[in-house]
Amino acid sequence: MELVLAAPAGTARELIEARDWGTTQVGPQRDWPDALRMALNLILNSPEKMFLAWGPELTFFFNDGYATILGNKLSRAMGAPMREIWSDVWDDIEPIVDKALAGEATRYEDFPLSMTRHGKPEETWWSFSYSPLYDAQNIVQGMFCVTSETTERVVSTADLHDLNATLETRIHERSSSLLKAEEQLRQSQKLEAIGQLTGGVAHDFNNLLTVIRGSVDILRRDGLTEEKRNRYIAAIGDTADRAAALTGQLLAFARRQALKPELFDAGDSLREVADMIRTLAGSRIALDIEMPEESCFIMADRSQFDTTLINLGINARDAMNGEGKLTMATGPVSGIPEIRSHPPVAGDFIAVTITDSGSGISEEVLGRIFEPFFTTKEIGKGTGLGLSQVIGFAKQSGGDIRVDTTSGEGTTFTLYLPRAYPENDSEQAQDDDDGPVDGEGMCVLLVEDNEQVGEFATQALKELGYDSIHAVNADRALEELAKDYSRFHVVFSDVVMPGMSGLELGQEIRRRYPDVPVVLTSGYSHVLAQNGKHGFELLHKPYSVEQLSRVLRKAIGWAKSKRATS
Repeated sequence: MELVLAAPAGTARELIEARDWGTTQVGPQRDWPDALRMALNLILNSPEKMFLAWGPELTFFFNDGYATILGNKLSRAMGAPMREIWSDVWDDIEPIVDKALAGEATRYEDFPLSMTRHGKPEETWWSFSYSPLYDAQNIVQGMFCVTSETTERVVSTADLHDLNATLETRIHERSSSLLKAEEQLRQSQKLEAIGQLTGGVAHDFNNLLTVIRGSVDILRRDGLTEEKRNRYIAAIGDTADRAAALTGQLLAFARRQALKPELFDAGDSLREVADMIRTLAGSRIALDIEMPEESCFIMADRSQFDTTLINLGINARDAMNGEGKLTMATGPVSGIPEIRSHPPVAGDFIAVTITDSGSGISEEVLGRIFEPFFTTKEIGKGTGLGLSQVIGFAKQSGGDIRVDTTSGEGTTFTLYLPRAYPENDSEQAQDDDDGPVDGEGMCVLLVEDNEQVGEFATQALKELGYDSIHAVNADRALEELAKDYSRFHVVFSDVVMPGMSGLELGQEIRRRYPDVPVVLTSGYSHVLAQNGKHGFELLHKPYSVEQLSRVLRKAIGWAKSKRATS
């Protein structure tokens, strides 16, 4: 059949000439509308991979560039309905086709399609655009597409990503193995280490679970004496305590330990620690302690604060090779200056400075000193965890640490922690050592997303005499409070939950219902737990029924005292 198009020689032209168009929806070539001919001339003379679909059946036309991607569909594609040619991907592309036929042009990058064009299914990716085709009356009669297959690039990128991930995993595994081996040599530097990374964690947990599972199986047996029953119950409790201690060690290593803040004078603590540092530093290092006349109270974990001072003191000693001058000072300051690109922080703070007369820190090393396991010391003389602990403690406590160093002259570390002010009133917290209190007549709003923990907490509250309502998230809790907040004597909430966290919930409750006390609980947390009116009570998981009783009694007692004095 004579071609009425300006088509170059090639596969597409041959297929058009060989086709009996009279048997198709578009009819003989001489009857084709000008709009179709113009569109065909456009795609047939384009070097890009293009096709168009025309009429109610979306009769399919394509150029030589597009012919290379059809595979075994090529011989039957020219003039066939588009739905038949691409039946294997029609469910994916039909919505895009409908948009084009409705007059909306669209474009896609790396669009995935599962198709069969070489005798077997394959995953492919495409970048393409669909645009409407109009006739002389500006009515949409079809659509055309400019496309390119991006399968090779997408697969190559994915393979490269997988390769990088595998490499990173191997590096991480190798680094972990080396760190575990080195840790055995570093245990003598106990004051410098924050935690012990051990490859036996899984082994230890399996041992603990074996005791628990075995005890439970025995308790299920009939005819067990009361003495044996009590023995196995005690074994489960002891094993749970050991598991909690093990997770506590891991959280401390990861700088996710739940701190135990208390109000104390940083100056008094510095004086006490100075005697230990003087012994560790040796007789050739002159230690100078500078203290202010006024008290420097902070609300922080005292053991972690002391560990921080010791770590900084030991680093200073090593920087001076055992000989020089070490100055430790503390005092009140206003605000924290800009540190490591972080903006200044306003407020009252206590600054603790440790200055050595060593060789200083090079610029290259300075940018890495707070990285876990980074150390410039010889194996056996440093874990690389000391300064990681220091900055972790500072950040968790609401402060920061600044480093000023001069080559050949020495280094100054300045630890900033929020200043606290002791209360002068006579209000005292109830004694935590009292036995469990009867919660009869009191109601607890329990907020816990974990079903099993929620069931345990509900049963524990019932055993203590409390009524309780269980909300599975913060939004449900706020809904219950909105109904009638006065029925709740205390809110007991998990910290880590989907959506609004327990801490955010507590802050919202204090804003809306300031007389309702809030107790938070978590297995790990960044929360700086503060007692009484200063902040939230924090109960660490796992907790016992007795510990739950104590913290609820304390929170409810505080609320009663507040109402009595208001």
